[in-house]
Amino acid sequence: MTTEERDEVRELGWGWRTLAAATAVAMILVGVVIQATSGVVIPPLIVLAVVFLLGLVLLVTRPRAGAITTGAAAVIMVVANIPLVAEDLTHPESIWSFLPAAIAVVGALVGIVVLVGALRRSDDAAVPYVGVLAGVAVLGLFAVAIIQTNGRPDDARQEGDFGLFAQDTEFVPDTIDSASGEIGVFIGNDDLVRHNFTIDELAVDEELASKAFVRFAFEAEPGIYEFHCDIPGHEDMTGTLTVVGG
Repeated sequence: MTTEERDEVRELGWGWRTLAAATAVAMILVGVVIQATSGVVIPPLIVLAVVFLLGLVLLVTRPRAGAITTGAAAVIMVVANIPLVAEDLTHPESIWSFLPAAIAVVGALVGIVVLVGALRRSDDAAVPYVGVLAGVAVLGLFAVAIIQTNGRPDDARQEGDFGLFAQDTEFVPDTIDSASGEIGVFIGNDDLVRHNFTIDELAVDEELASKAFVRFAFEAEPGIYEFHCDIPGHEDMTGTLTVVGG
């Protein structure tokens, strides 16, 4: 080990290195969960996972550089996905959409602290407090998600409703043929992540919580309309509503 590398190790304590490593591992796991539950490959998350792995390696060989890399990557991961993260945070009833977003935000906040601590060469005194606060925050968010998910009642299907499933990021079936007037739709979301049912022309925008049954109704004049899920990454989740004169 060179003199420069020995100086690098001495100027960043084990507390900061441990906190940075925990942040990197947590953010990698968040990325894995997001990709596994969404059923699609998300290239930016793969790139960030590689950066976090690089940060972990650097924490051993060049700790300060590793902490800076990890902290910066954690912040970038959340900032680059603010619209989706913000939307997921407003739906704790869909635990597998809410929890990864919530943990990512906590990870980004810890990443900021790690980044500042590494840049300022701070001692380890604040590290235990940061770790405890982050752990309490994650446990609290997990409790909120469990309560909201388990306390959510399913809607009841009404006579004449059209039945659909959101399954494997698709609408099944993907066609609805109806007479004009009020149209009732009953959808079961079989996926772990949340979806929505949107018809732009009719101003229909209904949230579909994960593992739940949702019922809603709207008015439609004769015509052909596209329904879709407008959550990023779900672009292939589309269908057609054909309305004829009643």
